[in-house]
Amino acid sequence: MKKILILFGLVSLVIKPKISIADHLKPNNKELKPLGKLAHNNFKNSILVGLDLSTADLSNANLSGANLSNANLTGAFLNLANLSESNLNSTIMFRSNLSSANLNGADLRGADLRGGYLLLASLKGADLSGTDLRGSFLFRANLSGANLSNANLTGAKLSGANLSNTNLAGAKLSGANLSKANINSANLNGVDMSKVILQGVTAKKLLSCPDLLPRGWVCEKNTLFQR
Repeated sequence: MKKILILFGLVSLVIKPKISIADHLKPNNKELKPLGKLAHNNFKNSILVGLDLSTADLSNANLSGANLSNANLTGAFLNLANLSESNLNSTIMFRSNLSSANLNGADLRGADLRGGYLLLASLKGADLSGTDLRGSFLFRANLSGANLSNANLTGAKLSGANLSNTNLAGAKLSGANLSKANINSANLNGVDMSKVILQGVTAKKLLSCPDLLPRGWVCEKNTLFQR
């Protein structure tokens, strides 16, 4: 009898349904607070302006089209979350985890993403003008077509990132790592790249050359290369 019960328990564990990324839960408004447990919740097009969601778990949540402007998401877990077309204007996301998140077309103007983890995140066409990305981790992130004008990327890790067709005019890149990044057709007007790591970078058909480059690097015919 005991063997039958044990076997039944094992079978139950095997067939226990799991929540997938597509299976979003109804929003649990009671958990809209610091340390809130909001993984997989559906907040599509919700108004969440100015909320304190610091260290909340919003992994795999659907926040597409949501208004999170001026919210506090310090240390929040937003990995694999859908934030496409969301309003994150002036939102605090200091050291938040946005790895593999979808931020396509999001409004991140003036947001605080210092030390943020955006590994493999997709930010295609996002507006990051004036955003503070100092020390952020953007390994292999997709920023194609994004607006990064006047953004602060000091010390940012952008190795392997896709920055093609981005607007980087006036951006701060001191100490940034762009090794093996793709910055084809980017606008580098007014950018000081003298202290940027550029090993293996692909930079052709630039809209404008940067003001300064590391020793041994040149920009000719709108292409960066090392002599």
